[in-house]
Amino acid sequence: MINKFDSRYQIPDEKTVKTLVVDYFKEKRKNIQEDLNAIPGKLSLTADMWTSTCNNDAFLGLTIHYIDNNWNLKNFLLDIISFTTRHTGNNIANAIKSVLTEFNLLEKTLALTTDNESAMVVCGRIIAEELTRELNDQSFRHYRCSAHILNLAAQQGIKIIDDEVVKIRELMKKIKHSTLRCDRLRELCSIENLTYYKPQLDVETRWNSTYYMIVKFQKMLRPIEMLAATDQDIKKFVPDTQGWIKINDTLTLLEPLEKAIVLLSASSYPTISDVRFLFLGIQQHLNDYIGKKGFSQSEVASSILQKIDQYWEVVDSSTLASTVLDPHTKLTLFSTGEESTNAINAVKRRFSEYHTPMSQPVVINHDNGEVASTRDYFHQLKRRRLNNSTLNITRPSSGIYEEIDRYLALPCDDNVAPLLWWQAHFREFPALGAMARDYLSIQATSVACEQAFSVASNTITRTRNRLQPDTSRALLCSKSWLEKGIGEKRN
Repeated sequence: MINKFDSRYQIPDEKTVKTLVVDYFKEKRKNIQEDLNAIPGKLSLTADMWTSTCNNDAFLGLTIHYIDNNWNLKNFLLDIISFTTRHTGNNIANAIKSVLTEFNLLEKTLALTTDNESAMVVCGRIIAEELTRELNDQSFRHYRCSAHILNLAAQQGIKIIDDEVVKIRELMKKIKHSTLRCDRLRELCSIENLTYYKPQLDVETRWNSTYYMIVKFQKMLRPIEMLAATDQDIKKFVPDTQGWIKINDTLTLLEPLEKAIVLLSASSYPTISDVRFLFLGIQQHLNDYIGKKGFSQSEVASSILQKIDQYWEVVDSSTLASTVLDPHTKLTLFSTGEESTNAINAVKRRFSEYHTPMSQPVVINHDNGEVASTRDYFHQLKRRRLNNSTLNITRPSSGIYEEIDRYLALPCDDNVAPLLWWQAHFREFPALGAMARDYLSIQATSVACEQAFSVASNTITRTRNRLQPDTSRALLCSKSWLEKGIGEKRN
């Protein structure tokens, strides 16, 4: 076909294409340092391990997140590292440190977010210890993926209704694999004026896929019951009345977890400062149903809450500073004076690193409507947690902390985007603003890295399972850099 357009054109062979891709990758990689040098403050990372099911090649992914001079949260894939050694915490830490050393990022790295696998926990501890020892830098911290914690908690609940889930899964499978049943179900949905949802099976290790499967089933329940009434092969898999009560009550418990995961999985706006109020809201939601009269799934609520409480100490301590630095919340999510004091101290411990005699504030008269944006579903959860009494705590101004006191004295505003607020108030709070720029870049989840590997699974396929690791690395990194405008030569 190409020869018909231009018979002189020679289609490059496989070796030539590979060389072009790898050379492009190497050229971009040389230019990345200029982008990294332009980052105004510190940066955060996410990391994840992935093994291809096609050729068993293992990779370590590393994404970088930072807030630029225009107060936009940016991210890109820093590297995909071929991993041929054992997946131990020490080996993962060494691989990450090697990349950070190459790009002169050791001193600029504030945080690393990973899943809760033991190797990743060990990796985070090793990096923190080595940065403290080698650079005397105690600001680095390892963060546990909040979505992974909620996933573990939700699986506890799904497990308790497993008998009903197995029935729904089998029924959906039988409909999905039968064209006649799919067509009949579509027809029945039309008769009932309901939306037809293509039957979709869940991935048992991902609770939210089970949640979505059940929700779709629930929305088509009447047509499915009509279909089953004339089809004995699937009738036995339709849950009975008691089964549906259990399912509906469980969905009621899980809905806030699903919404929280969606909210926290974004990488285009700050998420770390949302973790505390989302977890507190979920805990309150679950407590409301434990022992509730007429509610069938109190045991499920208790089981989910127990798993969340298991991780609460880690979540609590790691989000203190970022919660205070979010103008939505400040101290309103701390229910006691002691909690508020701990949160303020978490900010003060790092504040001196940002405060200099040159960072003199500019006093500005405030208009509460100067910056506006909309919040989403979790407005209500946060409002239920607000405790305005914390705002009356006496905080005497003294020395370098006077800037913190003035910031906390301003009222919170739900209708403001945190980064827009700090952009508008940076001259008034220069040291605290610099700190907020660093801490609000921290990722609440490792989803950004997992998304990079979803691209990898589309790159390393069964028909391309002989790609060499260096070629896969070049393809994946180059794609991210090209999309994000990273590594471009500047005049």
